[in-house]
Amino acid sequence: TLSFTTEFSPSATEANLDNLQYGTFEPHEFVASNGVKVQYWLYVPDYGKDVDNLPCMLYMHGGSTTQSVSLDHAKQYGLTHHIANQEITPSGIVIMPAVCDFTEKGRVALKELTDSVVEEYNCDTDRISVSGHSYGGITAYRLVNENPDYFSCVVAISGSEKVTDAFDGVKVWSFNGTSETRAGYTSIMSGERAVKEVNEVGGEAKLTPLKTGHAGTNKIT
Repeated sequence: TLSFTTEFSPSATEANLDNLQYGTFEPHEFVASNGVKVQYWLYVPDYGKDVDNLPCMLYMHGGSTTQSVSLDHAKQYGLTHHIANQEITPSGIVIMPAVCDFTEKGRVALKELTDSVVEEYNCDTDRISVSGHSYGGITAYRLVNENPDYFSCVVAISGSEKVTDAFDGVKVWSFNGTSETRAGYTSIMSGERAVKEVNEVGGEAKLTPLKTGHAGTNKIT
């Protein structure tokens, strides 16, 4: 579900997909204008420095509002785990931060980090997506609300948020565990509500239920 290989791959690279090799998965550090430091993993496909207009995804693990986590922690979960183990070979740029701050100050830093990567690799600004699990999924919604006309699509995994008109024209795919029934923004009911609201404001959203709990949804790719 997070593969760039078909829907998200530009025509300029489609001819190369059959021979796609694993690219680079490397650690970096970014300092935002507000002083927040973000350590992150960056995946770049093998032809990423030679081809312009690749898509770019920001993927965020979960956790609490503020926390102290390492780069090693970040690659234990979700998409980052699968890319680190070379189980997935996206045909786009993927930013995977170790998120210590999900507050507004931290979200500003994540947006600036995405800006810097998009600029460095001449990514397609019409295909910047955001994804995350749990608090990462909640933050994906908040980033869209706070940055209208920036993100083209969202893959929210066990995380949602109230929706604003910023979701007009945005595609959303929500994944929720059927046993996630506790009140809050990670429940399947909250996911269903958010999908409904996205469609009401002019976005295009759907929900895929998974027969699992909160931890199990972190394993999907």
